[in-house]
Amino acid sequence: MGTAVAHVEETAGLLTFPVGLGCGALVGLINGLGVAWLRVPSMIFTLGIPRVLQDWLCLLPGSRAPRVMRHG
Repeated sequence: MGTAVAHVEETAGLLTFPVGLGCGALVGLINGLGVAWLRVPSMIFTLGIPRVLQDWLCLLPGSRAPRVMRHG
């Protein structure tokens, strides 16, 4: 999200760091609540959160799934 904010000319320098920090804090809060409240094992929840967020970001208008680069 910080990168997305950085590409908007009006907010490029001012909001990049606070937005990135806020998104990280929000994801950490969701992760902590999932482990504490839902009693999901921390390793499972921590490894599952990036996939859920990636899928959620694909639902935003104008977004697409990231490409996987294969070497070989």
